[in-house]
Amino acid sequence: MKINSFSFPAAVSLVAALLTSVTIYPDVFRVEPHLQSIFLASKLGFILLTLGISAFFFFSRRLEADTPRFILFVACIAYCLSMMWFLPLYEAAYLQCAIGCAFIKTKRQWLFPSVFGFGMLGFLAMYELQDQLNWTVPPPSRKDWITIILFFFILTWIIQKYAINTSRREKERLMRLSRIGHETQRLLHDVKGMLSSPILLFESINADASQWTFEGYKAQVQNLNSEMKHVRDVLRSVNLMSKPQKDIREVCVSQAFGNACQILERRLKNIETSSLPSRMVQSDEDVLRSVFFNLLLNSMEAFERKKTVSPAIKVFWKNETLIYQDNAGTLSSDVRDEGGNSGIGLEIIHADLHDLGISARISFESSGLHVSMRFPAKTA
Repeated sequence: MKINSFSFPAAVSLVAALLTSVTIYPDVFRVEPHLQSIFLASKLGFILLTLGISAFFFFSRRLEADTPRFILFVACIAYCLSMMWFLPLYEAAYLQCAIGCAFIKTKRQWLFPSVFGFGMLGFLAMYELQDQLNWTVPPPSRKDWITIILFFFILTWIIQKYAINTSRREKERLMRLSRIGHETQRLLHDVKGMLSSPILLFESINADASQWTFEGYKAQVQNLNSEMKHVRDVLRSVNLMSKPQKDIREVCVSQAFGNACQILERRLKNIETSSLPSRMVQSDEDVLRSVFFNLLLNSMEAFERKKTVSPAIKVFWKNETLIYQDNAGTLSSDVRDEGGNSGIGLEIIHADLHDLGISARISFESSGLHVSMRFPAKTA
């Protein structure tokens, strides 16, 4: 299940409740006997409150108000400020709460820094008050430090998983949208040509000096049909970039590569392309064709940008690994500044191959792009 703006605060609240519950039993015996009842009441109250907030976020996923988030922030700070009167090192608990709550999305950007800023001032005020009252707490033990280290490890590990996965999905989504826009702009020229063909055809037929024959008319209709198939295939490939569908089964790699070449037949007219021997693998045919489609687009863009004299694309098997190569030369660091889209396309390729379980390595050699793909199942 993907972590979103509602499930993450629910998870933070639940983790806070669980970590608080596991520290009740050992900590209660370190507190002065006349303060144990207050200590237990504070712990249990915070546990019940955070469990309620967690359930609220989980079952009310459409509610985007900042009120429950504000309650969670205040509860965490109030808990830490109250616990510092019983046991040491609850400043570390404040930091743990701050790190966990920092990734909770709020409508008001000032909410998190304001609440936790006041919490920091609250700690300073409590220090002054404890000094005036000569209030003392038990000294920290090694067990306290081990618990802090363990809690920080769990918290940072959860955040790392959340942040990396969220960032990766967002980056991939933006790259796909950029690639779709780039290819759609090219497709508009083909659509314009396709729409003008029947207009010119009917104008020629209706002309007074028309010399149209049945064979000529048939050839023009066949050409229009070819144009429509080309647009349909390109639209299908562009659609696969935005939402690839997984249907893992036995597919022919050479057929998937051939279909991608057929879609880009016009642009590949002056490029030498090697034929790929037939071999069956376990993969998704549509996504695999989309991968080849993107690879070919990247190579063609590199050829056009570098004005390669004799462009060539080689695809072959090396033992159980599929190799894709072109002779466009190395990729410069300022490709995107020059208007090229190759770097973005390669990111999409790598993401699609990773989702299919294909071990891929994309590199740039002196001759050009080099991509190796090792499929998860043995080829037949």
